[in-house]
Amino acid sequence: MPPRRIHFPFRILAVVLVLWLTAPAFARADEATDKRIAELEARIAELEARRAKQDDIEAMAAKRIRNLPWEPNRPYELLSNGWAITNEGEFRTRARVEANVLNNYTTHSGEQVYAYDPKSTFENDYGWWDSRILNRTVLNFGTTADLIAKLQFGDWAWGSNSPTFGGNGNDKFDKVTLQVRELWFRGRIDPIPVVLEVGRMPWILGNGLIQGNEQDGGRVYYMSDPLEAGFGSFRQYEGENYEMAKAYNDDEDTFVGWLTFRPGPTHTKHEITAFGWYNLWEISEQPGGVDPNSPLMLIPGFSQEDYATQESELLDLGVNYRARFDSGLRLNLEYNQQTGKVAASDKSPNDPEDIAFEGFGGIAKIDYVFKSGGRIALTGGYGSGDDPDTSDYEGFFAPDHRYGIYDEEPMEAIESGYFYVYDHLAPGAGVPGRLFDDLGSGGIENTTFVNLAADSWAMSNHHFYVSLGYIEASVPNPDTDTRIIGIENDFRVDYYFNNNIIAAIYGGHLFMLGDYFRDDAHDAAIVRFEWRLIW
Repeated sequence: MPPRRIHFPFRILAVVLVLWLTAPAFARADEATDKRIAELEARIAELEARRAKQDDIEAMAAKRIRNLPWEPNRPYELLSNGWAITNEGEFRTRARVEANVLNNYTTHSGEQVYAYDPKSTFENDYGWWDSRILNRTVLNFGTTADLIAKLQFGDWAWGSNSPTFGGNGNDKFDKVTLQVRELWFRGRIDPIPVVLEVGRMPWILGNGLIQGNEQDGGRVYYMSDPLEAGFGSFRQYEGENYEMAKAYNDDEDTFVGWLTFRPGPTHTKHEITAFGWYNLWEISEQPGGVDPNSPLMLIPGFSQEDYATQESELLDLGVNYRARFDSGLRLNLEYNQQTGKVAASDKSPNDPEDIAFEGFGGIAKIDYVFKSGGRIALTGGYGSGDDPDTSDYEGFFAPDHRYGIYDEEPMEAIESGYFYVYDHLAPGAGVPGRLFDDLGSGGIENTTFVNLAADSWAMSNHHFYVSLGYIEASVPNPDTDTRIIGIENDFRVDYYFNNNIIAAIYGGHLFMLGDYFRDDAHDAAIVRFEWRLIW
């Protein structure tokens, strides 16, 4: 039997030798791995600390904004110091074609042609293309204050007899304007639990029947869960400094107070607001002269000789009730009552030549919102008209109203329940007997109407709106002895290509059924097509 070979010890020896030779390399690898792991753990800890800090900042900013009494759910971008900023705006460019309108731009062989003039036929239609940039920025300083700026750049316009620059259309594009629409701040006044707002800002009371424009002024208000109360004032007109130096009156000031009550556990379903609006005119553009821009020029019986200093006061008291029900039903009711007077030049108390204000107006609106994304709305309104046989003024006088279509936003028409053409392009029924000179304070003055509207957001990238309404004057025109104006049909279609680009076509047609303006009046119409880039 051959001798047995013993290999096992040699194999063990070989393995031990290899391990002994490679041990330092493994040790070094372990040390490098441990070092790398330590570095990664330190980096992870740093990232977690930064994320925790960011979460704290976001939570702090969100808490601050939620605790503010204004715009509690607005979107915002967070800044590194915990402040927040909101920026939104649009670039709008649109083409428009209009017929039979009263806006002082239509011409016929070089002659100015007003609405319903026999020369203002459909052959005299005209149109133009305009563009603008609108941007609104809100900078939030935490729980203390907001700074708001809204700037409008444009409109610049192209087209025959376009309104912005007039003339024959030459040198239009380089004549643009910059308008400061809003520039104001709002903030808490500690330790008093009130909010202060100062600057150029929107002033809208109720539905805007009496007041609804951007003005310079200030206001302060208190807010709690069920109650809001405030007051303020703003200036609507300011004369030249030389008038002030000579102590001539040159101001138009408005004072506002309101009280809002929101009963119920959620404070969102019912809201009732009572407000007072007091306007004081003391305007004279020059000694013994009259300012043609004064709204008092709209009043029949007002003259430079008898009311040279344009001293007057107007008080409007209103109440607005709004309700939102879980079923989708919404109510909006408002009533306004006016009093005051335009004082005669001799300033004697209770002068029989004083013109007394005695107007009133209101609306009633019922909406039903469907869960599918649609809505139907029925709106009725009445504004008193002036009786030309009296020396007083019984019309609902609201020269600074904002009731109707303000900036042609998609939802404004159905929100107000009013009309495109009658609001923009017809002379309005205010101040009977002076209709051909673009006079009348607008809004619902001397207007009775009912309007049925519907809109739909059922398709995610479409919005549709259509309305049909009847319009007549509250007081007949003494020249035509009729009050019937007509029927208006409005429409709008918006198509959303994406979250930023929208195309829309909208317009309306006022069918002249009656002879309120004149017996040969034509229909009034408008069609607008626009592109909007929003952000």
